Amino acid sequence: MLLMAQQLMVERAGLASGLVMGLGFVTGAIGIPINGAIADSIGLQRSLMTHVVLVMITIAIAWFLRGGGDGAACRRARKPTARARS
Repeated sequence: MLLMAQQLMVERAGLASGLVMGLGFVTGAIGIPINGAIADSIGLQRSLMTHVVLVMITIAIAWFLRGGGDGAACRRARKPTARARS
């Protein structure tokens, strides 16, 4: 996911990394209280099993993401820009 974001934002790879990692931290911070509330109502084991369902849904969604193609974006990312040379 991080690599895909960097390939989409070649000129701003650091920004892409920060956005993806920040989104991961935020979803974790929001998910912990939600998981705790679910665990209080249905039990910890069942609550943690919901994570398996979420991972399966995520894998199904990721399966349909557009592929990298010929890797042209990755080659552009390695090529130095005019600003970097001077």
